[in-house]
Amino acid sequence: MKTIKWFLFLSFLVLWQPLSAQKKVKLAFKQYEKGNIESALNLLDVIDPNERETEYYFVRVLCTLENTELDAFPELVKALNQSNPTYIVDPKLKKKLNNIYALNSDTYTELKYRVYLHIFQHYLTQSSYTLWNKHLALFPESVFRDSAFYLSASTGLQEALNDGGNPKLLEEVYKKYNSTVSTQHIAKEAYQSWATIEFTDAENKNSSEAYKAFAQKFPDVDLAKSARLKAQNIDKIQALNSRDTTLLQSYLATYGAGGESREALSLLDSLHFQYVLEDFSLQKYARYIRNFPSTPLRYVLDSIFDMHLLDAIDNAEFE
Repeated sequence: MKTIKWFLFLSFLVLWQPLSAQKKVKLAFKQYEKGNIESALNLLDVIDPNERETEYYFVRVLCTLENTELDAFPELVKALNQSNPTYIVDPKLKKKLNNIYALNSDTYTELKYRVYLHIFQHYLTQSSYTLWNKHLALFPESVFRDSAFYLSASTGLQEALNDGGNPKLLEEVYKKYNSTVSTQHIAKEAYQSWATIEFTDAENKNSSEAYKAFAQKFPDVDLAKSARLKAQNIDKIQALNSRDTTLLQSYLATYGAGGESREALSLLDSLHFQYVLEDFSLQKYARYIRNFPSTPLRYVLDSIFDMHLLDAIDNAEFE
């Protein structure tokens, strides 16, 4: 009942007495100190926008801080910035604001902390990757920006790992947070998880191209070595089954002639050997020994060459 009477009195006072904007703000501040937030806001609401000064925004922030919700946070921060006494150069006005409202650089800093804490705690109750990114975009000057950035990274990773993993989101988390020391371990986990999903996709495709693409995309993960070996094995089987000299030569040019490639080299040697035998000539023989200078089949062809050479000598002598 007392509150209603006071509200009616204030309404009468505002309507019938030509109170200045400064007096209304001062009166609103007193109502705030008494806990009459609604009365204080009623006084503030009737002040002409063109007459709103630093103290007006300070009192409004005090009155609305605890009840401001998500959509109104940007307006709250805007009012907070407009209540900053640092920009006031008149020493008399600074002293006046301090005496009447206890508004100074220290109390402003304290209020700023309270505002951003309220915002941060609200986002914390609804924590999500999208919301933390929104927090970072809307409140770059927040004293909790580093915490919001870290939570953005961790919630992004959590959401990216849900339902079997989201490779696009894992890639985004890795690229976005890898350059910051505090979130590099999160980015590394995202990278490893992203690589694992991509490797599984390559395994499902089970093609040389898929494995090579994976190894090129993730050259520094342990799975890259496995991918390269799988690609080589597929290429080797394809080359061996084809019995095509061009394909075998391409395989050997890519992977070399040692280790896993010996079988391909042996087959290529055999195919060239058969080609030379089909219609033996000095030119074919010379080309063969240039490409296969020390294979077992080389010595067979050497014997054949010797026979052809002796025949040529005998024919020459006979003639």
